[in-house]
Amino acid sequence: MTAALASAGCRVVEMHARSSSLDERRVEDTFVVQSLCRQVDDDALEEVSARVLAATKDPLQARSLKAELARLQEEVAELRRRNGVLERAMARAAIKTFPSNGQG
Repeated sequence: MTAALASAGCRVVEMHARSSSLDERRVEDTFVVQSLCRQVDDDALEEVSARVLAATKDPLQARSLKAELARLQEEVAELRRRNGVLERAMARAAIKTFPSNGQG
């Protein structure tokens, strides 16, 4: 379930469990979920909830989501590394100008 949330850009910030008020044999879980960078759009809430529900019903899918998340995190790390290399190359190749002090 947490992998499904992470792939949607969310995280669990709080979690509670208690006996169901309707049936003592059942447990009600409450999760407080927060987006990592932005508020989840109302249109995206249905997709996020569908991912979470699917992950709780199908643990194999949850593992595949976790694997996909790990792959994407590796890809982001590689892109950040390449970005740093390119930024350093651009800085070395930059033409530097100095303001004229009126003498010349």
